[in-house]
Amino acid sequence: MKHAHLFVAFATSLLLAGCGWKSFVSTKKLDVNPSMKDGDIRQKLLSLTPKGSDGTNVLKFVVDDLRPTSGCSSYFAYYDALKAAGYTRLNVVPVNLAPPAVPPTPPDWPPREIYVVLGTYPESHFIWSLTACWKFDKHDKLTDIVICRDNSP
Repeated sequence: MKHAHLFVAFATSLLLAGCGWKSFVSTKKLDVNPSMKDGDIRQKLLSLTPKGSDGTNVLKFVVDDLRPTSGCSSYFAYYDALKAAGYTRLNVVPVNLAPPAVPPTPPDWPPREIYVVLGTYPESHFIWSLTACWKFDKHDKLTDIVICRDNSP
């Protein structure tokens, strides 16, 4: 029984240390793992894309530097700006949401965001995703980055 407890403790420590972590972004620019605190990951991203950064420049950083292998989604105007600048192989899904069906439309509609899956890792019989979402104001300036962990399909 004592050996079973030791094995569970060892296996848990491996998971927390990033064993099983599959990064979906370039580790040359952003070296993160699931044992890091969300706040630390957010701070790393804010050091690379400071608050007040233009949305198109943040998407350019994501495409050129992070190079997410699973792609990303972006507010359609940032995508359109990169295409107009000559980007041809964008692994980006442009998002242009319709206004809510029930009035009133929120004053900050549509949401201006860039969403990237940073990687996945196993924990408690689930595969978890570690994601980053850059949020912008109506002037397309970065206001925040939200880090999430999700195990939904």
